[in-house]
Amino acid sequence: MPPMEPRPLLFGLPDAKRRLIGRLLMGGMVLLMAGGIAVGFGPFFWASRQLPGYCASLAAGTSPADVQSQAEERRYEIETTDDGRVLIEAPRMAAPQGNPSACELRFGPNGLLSAKYIESP
Repeated sequence: MPPMEPRPLLFGLPDAKRRLIGRLLMGGMVLLMAGGIAVGFGPFFWASRQLPGYCASLAAGTSPADVQSQAEERRYEIETTDDGRVLIEAPRMAAPQGNPSACELRFGPNGLLSAKYIESP
């Protein structure tokens, strides 16, 4: 077996230096991808985590228009059921499939009567 010829230096760098640069580049790409995922899905995650606190912060007597504007500021979805209840839910991407958690609101003639957070099973 003939002796192996030494590999030519790529860009004039030894193997150890090229491996280090490759690892740093790969690590940088992984951090950029993880950051992109966090920026893309972070708001949905935080919206679902803040829904119980938002539900508890609603004061009795608050008008439906005020509740709706506050929910829209936080990008929550609002749904009115056939029996007159109003459900405020986190954005669809943040909710568990099938049965999302919600803030159940009941209104009377003087505004908000009750706000109850319903946990999804």
